[in-house]
Amino acid sequence: MAIRPDDEDDDDINKQFANPLNTELEKLSSEIPVEIERLHNEYNKFFGGAEKRPPTKLREALDKRAERLKSIMMKVTTLGTKLRVQNTVNKYNVYIAMWDKKMAKFEATGSSI
Repeated sequence: MAIRPDDEDDDDINKQFANPLNTELEKLSSEIPVEIERLHNEYNKFFGGAEKRPPTKLREALDKRAERLKSIMMKVTTLGTKLRVQNTVNKYNVYIAMWDKKMAKFEATGSSI
């Protein structure tokens, strides 16, 4: 059994060997669900007639961040982290399908849904 000095704890060791990808993954996986809900609310405003234009710029920015999250996820080995990230990505994909369907209907009829 190795003896460690008292002033060195597990948090210090974890910080020393922290992987930058894990740090970015944690940041993205905590921020993206909030951004998804914000985008969802913006789309609801648009489809409800409160906004004149769809939130295209916000969606494009979130698309880029989601792609980055997916690419980092491929390098992660922890099953729990992969499942959490995959759940976030799947939720976003469901919203994308719904928004695209509503946009197609909106463009076809020219009125709010």
